[in-house]
Amino acid sequence: MTFGVYDSSSYVHQITCNGAYADPTQAKFGGGSLKTVWGSTSQATIASGTEFNPGSGQFTVEAWVDWTSHVATNYEAILCQWQTNNANLGWWLGMFNTGALGFQWGTGTGTTASNINAAYTPTLNSFAHIAADRDASGVVRLYANGAVLASTTDTSTWFASTATVFLGDVGTSSVPGYIDEMRISNIARFGGAFTPPSSPYTPDANTVLLVHANRGALSINGNKASGSLGRQISSVPVGQASGLLKAPTPGPRTVSGLVTVTGTPTGGLIVVAYAEATHELIGTAITAANGTYSINCGANWQAVTVIAYDPVTYQAIAFDRVIPA
Repeated sequence: MTFGVYDSSSYVHQITCNGAYADPTQAKFGGGSLKTVWGSTSQATIASGTEFNPGSGQFTVEAWVDWTSHVATNYEAILCQWQTNNANLGWWLGMFNTGALGFQWGTGTGTTASNINAAYTPTLNSFAHIAADRDASGVVRLYANGAVLASTTDTSTWFASTATVFLGDVGTSSVPGYIDEMRISNIARFGGAFTPPSSPYTPDANTVLLVHANRGALSINGNKASGSLGRQISSVPVGQASGLLKAPTPGPRTVSGLVTVTGTPTGGLIVVAYAEATHELIGTAITAANGTYSINCGANWQAVTVIAYDPVTYQAIAFDRVIPA
């Protein structure tokens, strides 16, 4: 199960983790970052949408990246919307297999994608701010830690990719390390050299995607929950979900209630109860067809954290604090 990997933008994109996960041991800001591994399928994915297509307009893609290892002859992707390895690429940010940091994009014509790149050797075990943007004049720039490494002018309309958006790579060429504060915007955030941010981003009207990867309230370590309550949840399905409508009856040492998603009682969800005081796993249940659940706590706990998960993606849908009755 992976928690903490959710979109803080107004789009509330659903994010699915495949091999990658929110790791609380490393972070540029907040309570974690996305752990990715080179050489194995290790990424988080988002369904395509027109909001990810720059067209002929402005665009920014950026992240804080901590390489724990690096091989100059490997591709190491940070963020991309990969279609195919030609002019229909979409866009891609990361390390090329030439030892260069690069940003590439396609227009849907010709046989190759355009790119800007520059020789770059990551400093291991240290977060670097990596970004690319295109401004209103069509100038495309590549940055590392606020410095412009390469630029060109391209006012063409970029290919409207319908591919999945990847945090990490589509295949087995993700960054070996950690990615934090992943943001995509429909404006040029920088337009020239800048001082990297000193605090986490907050979403605004031009934010298309913002992933903090903070492993917090719903983190799980083995059979125990960690962190404190708060709306630190993984991706919420389109339309979002309601909270758990608690009704802690019947009988002592039991929590029961109703789980609704967008107002509709939902069956087949996994409901897990943890002791708030000790974080111990104390019971599980599957919601009935009418969305109800009941868990015998087995002890006279003063408060219980109850979390409902999607049984396919294992993403948290809703949670609440329940007083056993």
